[in-house]
Amino acid sequence: EFALVVPILLTLYIGTLELSMGLTVNKRIARVASTVADLVTQQEDVDKATLHGIMGVAESVMYPYTTTKPQITIVAVDVDDAHDTWGTVVWSRGMDSNGNFTSGRTVGSDIRVPNRLRFDDSFLIYVTADIKYKPVVAQFTGRDSSGNPTGIDIDEQYWLNPRLPVEIPCLDC
Repeated sequence: EFALVVPILLTLYIGTLELSMGLTVNKRIARVASTVADLVTQQEDVDKATLHGIMGVAESVMYPYTTTKPQITIVAVDVDDAHDTWGTVVWSRGMDSNGNFTSGRTVGSDIRVPNRLRFDDSFLIYVTADIKYKPVVAQFTGRDSSGNPTGIDIDEQYWLNPRLPVEIPCLDC
């Protein structure tokens, strides 16, 4: 009986731990996206250093789940009904999973704005945050074609209006 019951109980125990850790990481990545969006929308203007500092907050929010850093993209969007997708990228900055800062999305490119946020001549901040969560069990079982542990992509996005000014310019983006 012991030999039959122990593997089942051990599987349930480990599965419960993995599920709770995955849900916690999911909740934390949502908090990263909302925190970054909230901090950007409180600014009157930004520059690269300010945006990099704001994205650096993500590491603190994700602690102690720091196996990889989240990828973050901050996009300033000009909303206008003259655009097919209703939005154009005004400026953008990003951070990859290694902590390196990137230019983000291409300035002037179209971005699809959700229907509920389509107000002509408005300005939005769009933040995406995603992370590849690698369960502990995957370290021993699942491998991709390169031999790396497989993971689960967890992502979140937030759209917010600026708080103080009508638009938030980036001085050196």
